Order: sequence, then structure tokens, then C-alpha cells
Amino acid sequence: MKLIQTIHTVSFLLCITSLLVAGLGFFFFLQPEIPLWYSLYRAEDQMTSKAFIFTIPALMFGIYGTSNIFRTLLKDDHESVRHLIAFGSFCCILMFFITLIRIMVIAG
Repeated sequence: MKLIQTIHTVSFLLCITSLLVAGLGFFFFLQPEIPLWYSLYRAEDQMTSKAFIFTIPALMFGIYGTSNIFRTLLKDDHESVRHLIAFGSFCCILMFFITLIRIMVIAG
């Protein structure tokens, strides 16, 4: 039980940190257009407004909120499922955070 609360706390702190990093990047570091969609074929299609950098923290908060809903819905008899959801959401949030930092370093 304590481990799940610790994982959720760290996940929430990563979400808040990503929002701060995106905000600082938006106002101080990023150019008006950034290459955010690297999977598109043409270079012109990869460019987008710097406001789209806030989609990453929004997705992180969505994952955090969904895992919190599942945490409250599942009772103590499903402890292993709660651990899997906590670790899975933490891993997803961590990957989004690393992606955000990577985009800030490349585009900034």
C-alpha cells in the first residue's frame, strides 16, 4: 500500500515538473515553430506551433488521473492489479517526461 502511494506521488511530481518545463520552454526557449511530429515524411509537416508542447503534460495528467480512478475503484483484495496499474502508469509518465526533455533539448 505504501509503495503504491509513493509511486503515485512520484508520478504526480513528474507531471507537475513537466508542466513547469513546458511552460518555461514555451516562454523562454522555444522558437515559434518546433519540429514535434518527427514521424511525418516531409519536413514542413513536422513543424507545429510551440503551444503543442503542452500536449505532453496533458497526456501525462490524463494517465495519472486514469490510474488514480482505477486505484480508488479497486479495493484491497486486488493488490497485484493495483501494483501493475501504478507501475504501468509510472512507466508511461516517465517515458513522456523523457520525450518532453528530449524535445526541449533538440528544439530549444
